[in-house]
Amino acid sequence: MKNKTISIILIFILVIMLGIGITYAYFSARITGNENASTLSLEAGELEIDVDGGNIITASKFLPDSNIPFATKTITLTGKNTSIYLNMPYTIKLVVDNNTFTAGSIKYSISGVNNANSGKVIPDIEMKDGDSTETIGSGYFERGNYLIHTYTLKVYFPETGTDQSENMKAIYSAHIEVTGEEAEEPAPKGWWKAKSGTLLAAIRDNSTLHIDETGMTKPGTDIATTDEQLRITTDDYGVSFYYRGAVENNYVIFANKCWKIVRVDGNGNIKLFLWNNDNDCTTNNTNSLNSPFNNGTYLRYIDNLEKSVSNAAAGIGFMYGKPDSTNVFTNNNVGTQDNITDSTILSALKTWYDNTFNTDNSTSYTDLLADTIWCGDKSFSDGPGYGQNTDDNLANTYFGAYKRLINTQKSPSLICPNISITNGISNKIKNISKFTANTANDTSNGTINNAIGNGMLKTAITGTYPLKYKYYKIGLITADEFAFAGGVYNTANSSHYLNATSNYWTLSPFSFSGTYALIFYVNSTGSLIYNHSHSNYNLRPAISLNYNVLATYNALSEYNPGTVNNPYVVTITNE
Repeated sequence: MKNKTISIILIFILVIMLGIGITYAYFSARITGNENASTLSLEAGELEIDVDGGNIITASKFLPDSNIPFATKTITLTGKNTSIYLNMPYTIKLVVDNNTFTAGSIKYSISGVNNANSGKVIPDIEMKDGDSTETIGSGYFERGNYLIHTYTLKVYFPETGTDQSENMKAIYSAHIEVTGEEAEEPAPKGWWKAKSGTLLAAIRDNSTLHIDETGMTKPGTDIATTDEQLRITTDDYGVSFYYRGAVENNYVIFANKCWKIVRVDGNGNIKLFLWNNDNDCTTNNTNSLNSPFNNGTYLRYIDNLEKSVSNAAAGIGFMYGKPDSTNVFTNNNVGTQDNITDSTILSALKTWYDNTFNTDNSTSYTDLLADTIWCGDKSFSDGPGYGQNTDDNLANTYFGAYKRLINTQKSPSLICPNISITNGISNKIKNISKFTANTANDTSNGTINNAIGNGMLKTAITGTYPLKYKYYKIGLITADEFAFAGGVYNTANSSHYLNATSNYWTLSPFSFSGTYALIFYVNSTGSLIYNHSHSNYNLRPAISLNYNVLATYNALSEYNPGTVNNPYVVTITNE
């Protein structure tokens, strides 16, 4: 019995001694650097690299510890991205030059801070194996100067609670490497990752994309008479891809009607222009133009209410305020251009929307419609912006699209301007031109150009409490979109895809002449013109589909996908 007791004590003492050996075993490590360049010249600009104290860290003696790293480095990256469209991507690597530690002994963590709120930093990593060369991750900068991303990299030799003395003479030699990657091709949200079976993927896979100006005529200045396919510009949501010229592969069947794709918004949603009222795109789109609501296809802009404001500056609006006001925009909705009353155009579009989408058997259609900005640009710099033809010596007022497409710039834009007003006390920015159904919806779409909609495209449902609304996700194409598609002011062009061989209105105000409210329209020769807002032209509704809508086409057809004989067909699921 006595001998057994001694044996137990000896074993216990041996364990203690072994534990002391584990605790006080020292190890060597070195992190070396061979990154000589402190600035990388990239396609999108310059990337400055700063690793505090240089890249070399010597840790000649350290103990196993799960909480305290044996090496810490702060990496500061400064992006100077001068590109209009390109992001500036980079990659951080932990390059292991020599490692004699046992497998799984070395771990690393990294955390990043997006100081400039630009682009994306590498997601945080906790205790990942650092035994061999490892690509830690990639981030990118958007456009801008002196944009900073800061990373803290820590390398550990964690305590395992077991004998780690076999690593007593181990060596760990590594360095940090930052590389600038090839610039990412800019695209609308979700473009490159769109899943097969979606309309977005079908457009991507069956269209030719150009991110430069090769073979391109200049929008706003030159007409486009050949198929220039998908081109790039910026819009309220980021980068937009738009069709230009004599395009033949942008036909879509949706809600038993044939549409043409105008563009993909920066948020990935897909804008459509009504082509005809049939699920056969070969049908002549000029049928029955004399009938205002023939099968819900074509609408006429004729109404006594609209005629009552056509002789005032208020008549240029998708919605309008008080025609006799001497203020343009106010904080209490009494200005000429405040959004108080639906124009006849908007009233007609709402009726068409109800007949087409807000029926008992078509509610699933509305689920596929995106709430996007429809730009009825009321910005101006010439003239007072208000007035009626009864006013004496009233100067003409020219609105934003006139300046971009006719007067000076000859440069269309898909960015809808906010408007600054002064109420006598302070300045205020109003999004009075950005028509959407729901204000909050736009702020959730990752907008980059102050793309917050005004939420005016809704109608209160009478007799409901609390008050409920019907939301109208509908509009018209703008004069700027028409210019991007290949049209030019006062220049005939029957070749581009938005030439409909019949006069139709755009959403863009032209001017108030002192006598009449004037709006841009497209005439039967495919030219952009303007006329009095009470003229009898057609409306061709435009809608926007969600980026994730599904679509099919006949892959084995003798006709290319998206063409008039093989259009994309939007499908509706029960999910």
